[in-house]
Amino acid sequence: MSILERPWDSDLRRVLADELLEKGDPRGELVNLAMLVHDELEQHGDAEALSDEGRARVRRCEELLFEHEEQWSAPILELDGVRDRPTCFATMWRRGYEYARGFPEVLRCERKVDPAVVEAFARATPLASIVVLMADAACVENLARCPSVSRLRHLTLSLSGPVDVTELLSRATRLESLFISGLLKEESLRALPSTLVALDLPASAAVLEELPRLRLRRLRLRGALSATMVKKLASGLGSVRALGLFGGEIGPKGLDAVLGALDPKALLSLELPGNKLRETGAQRLARGPFSSLRVLDLGGANQLGEGLRAVFSADLPELRVLRLGGGKLQAGALVARPGLRTLDLSQAKLGAEAEGLGALAFPDLEHLGLEGCGLDADGVEALAKGPLLRTVKRLELGHNKFQNGGGHALAKTERLALEYLGLGHNWLGVKALTAILEREDMRGLRSFRTGMNNFGTAASRVFAQGRHGSLEDATLELDDPSAVDLAAAKSLSSLRRLNVSGGIGPRGAAALGTMTQLRDVGFNFCTTAVEEDLLRKAFGRRVWFWPDRRQA
Repeated sequence: MSILERPWDSDLRRVLADELLEKGDPRGELVNLAMLVHDELEQHGDAEALSDEGRARVRRCEELLFEHEEQWSAPILELDGVRDRPTCFATMWRRGYEYARGFPEVLRCERKVDPAVVEAFARATPLASIVVLMADAACVENLARCPSVSRLRHLTLSLSGPVDVTELLSRATRLESLFISGLLKEESLRALPSTLVALDLPASAAVLEELPRLRLRRLRLRGALSATMVKKLASGLGSVRALGLFGGEIGPKGLDAVLGALDPKALLSLELPGNKLRETGAQRLARGPFSSLRVLDLGGANQLGEGLRAVFSADLPELRVLRLGGGKLQAGALVARPGLRTLDLSQAKLGAEAEGLGALAFPDLEHLGLEGCGLDADGVEALAKGPLLRTVKRLELGHNKFQNGGGHALAKTERLALEYLGLGHNWLGVKALTAILEREDMRGLRSFRTGMNNFGTAASRVFAQGRHGSLEDATLELDDPSAVDLAAAKSLSSLRRLNVSGGIGPRGAAALGTMTQLRDVGFNFCTTAVEEDLLRKAFGRRVWFWPDRRQA
């Protein structure tokens, strides 16, 4: 039986991977590694909670795709109607497809669905997932007409208005995961297939009525839940291992009801941002025997007070990801803990608390999110002087506007091991950028985001003159001379993704066209029809433009 006929069948893919590996086909390695990553994600539910082995496998999958994707994707890129360019949501929707479990099994559409394109895609590759943005009633009806819907594992719908999806769901008989945002007609919910193990929907009384008949492992609900609804919710949580309740009204009593319905020793992920847990709720969480919990999101930490210290000190031996974004954070309530790999404080107003945060040492921390935290130059200096940044590989500092003082302070950090650095929207100058990139320990940098600073095109010259042998992903402003310099830089041979703004002309476009190593290159408001033609000839489907004249 072909995987085209059984795209949901993971065992069949493993058999195929073994056969390809025996033949020495690199596609076998991709499928094998991707299936191992898939299995771990199924268990833990969050990419940031992957083990060291899991992340190494993801890295190897990326390398294989960089090398072979054009060949492996050729059957679907030849299809009419399969886009490989951005829509009005720009970089989120560059491609009309996405790889998963070793194949381009995810088809992305916007505003309309052409059944002929869907079926052609399903004949060319094992179609297991469809994502539709801004779907209206006609779009959903067209999707329901597609025979391949009966073989889907995952379905994501962003609805543009009140839509009845009953017929679509009744035909998706193998659906395991469903995500719907927007206005859904509640009568559709009675058609939720019993095969579902993961559900992400707007919260409503009608949804809660259906939960007891489903054996969900992962559940996310978005929106306010009344006290009555929380009690109803608790009756349907018996099998849930990953729970997310976003932007609701859940307080300490509601939290008690929810936690009482879950198996605390089997719970893997708990996301409760935007609720009203307060200190009492945080302390209740800290007392729970969550021996398996790997992901905890308590966004809106300003409501937790000293309860936050209790959470940090709690016996959570498997906790790897902690998100505390939003509100005013009391850094004094944070306690360094081993094992934690991701600490995301984005949009938490640190202010003077940055000094206390910088003094903490998280021995295993690899991802630190500080986007939009109100950091000034003094705050960055406090972080740079302490031990917090020494183990971090992914550092997000965008939208803080700490200017050159903060950039130079970061450049003086005692030790850095960064693979990703986000510095967008901080009004840095090129001297601060140069000071950061001239560090010897920045040679391992793989991804650098620099949008909305005061670098101008000088930033690209810093990159071209630097020794960044590992850089794979960059966002730069270019003109003709800087584009020529960038294309000639031997140190950028590893560059795979480039996002360009500025104003390049034919000379710059021709120079960039010689960078054959690029697999994904985008241009934002910086090209005319002449440059676009040159770049399309050079990169084919690997290039995208915003705005896209051909799409318009």
